[in-house]
Amino acid sequence: MRQWRSGLVMAACLVGALGVAVPATAAAAPVITDLLHVQSGQCLDASVSTGVRLNTCNSGSYQRWDLQGSQLRHVQSGQCLDGSVSGGVRLNACNGGAYQQWFSPNGLDFVHGQSGLCLDGSVSGGVRLKACNGSSYQEWID
Repeated sequence: MRQWRSGLVMAACLVGALGVAVPATAAAAPVITDLLHVQSGQCLDASVSTGVRLNTCNSGSYQRWDLQGSQLRHVQSGQCLDGSVSGGVRLNACNGGAYQQWFSPNGLDFVHGQSGLCLDGSVSGGVRLKACNGSSYQEWID
């Protein structure tokens, strides 16, 4: 996520410095990426039928995500990463609600807007929300 934001800011600054006009649609283009889980070396993978999990990275559409505002949209299903303390982390129809807001204050972790908990994963425990602790279980790289 850090790379997404810094890349977009750098591109905007370069375009402004060169005086190049950019169509409004170009600025709204989604940034599509895989999300690598630092601790396991696996990617965030999801489908409507099997849910959100860690899986061997393969760059397939089930592992592709795009950033739209503070939402993470799953490319294959078109649904958003959604979480709650009681319901866990799952895919759900994108609605812009607090359960689908994700923030990355340090560029490595994803903090859930509604609960303030971090996106955490392990091969044995799955993908879930847990208290932020700065561990590699909560670090994601695009």
